[in-house]
Amino acid sequence: MAAIVGNGLLLAATTLTVPAWVRSVPLGAYAAEAEAAADVALRCGAAMRAATSALRTATLKDGTDGGIDPVTQTDVDNEALVARELFARFPHHRHARC
Repeated sequence: MAAIVGNGLLLAATTLTVPAWVRSVPLGAYAAEAEAAADVALRCGAAMRAATSALRTATLKDGTDGGIDPVTQTDVDNEALVARELFARFPHHRHARC
């Protein structure tokens, strides 16, 4: 299975394997959340590694007039991926809207 991340980047499933230690940590009621966090973090990292130079170009999130918060398109895409995955996997949890 492959995953499509923002801007159509296609990532091979082999880059998205959650390490065995994540599944072996005794987290009790939070095991699903830990696995989801590890999976999404790996997908975000893969998107960062696969990003082209155009996706790495930073703009200022808080505007050009004295802005100090740089953000890339990959950052924006990853933030959307995290929100989308959390809402999909845990629809009954309370979420902060991004």
